[in-house]
Amino acid sequence: VDREKVCPFLLRVFCKRESHHRIEDFTINRQPVEDEIQIYTWKDASLREIASLLAEVDPKYAKHGNSLSFKSVYLDNIRARYNSKDLGVINISKPSKTDDVTLEENRFIIGDFIDVAL
Repeated sequence: VDREKVCPFLLRVFCKRESHHRIEDFTINRQPVEDEIQIYTWKDASLREIASLLAEVDPKYAKHGNSLSFKSVYLDNIRARYNSKDLGVINISKPSKTDDVTLEENRFIIGDFIDVAL
């Protein structure tokens, strides 16, 4: 993605301590907005980059030793409900296997959500 020519998109990220949100928390008309952080990014953003953007918004995400578990929350059109898929885990203090995995590599579609467990 040429970030000079392609506009970033709004990524709605829902963050929760100690666990992910229940999939039932996501419906067509309702999401857990009390835990929402909105960031702008591109489809080639890595999980590590998203973790850094979250840390810019709220320093608690940058604390040494923290791990962030990422899930994609997407609308399953066949079942007409939301479903989720594990994307990876980032440890703030040290490199991990999923640091460089991008949203695009995870088949993320603009309009999907990210659910993060801290």
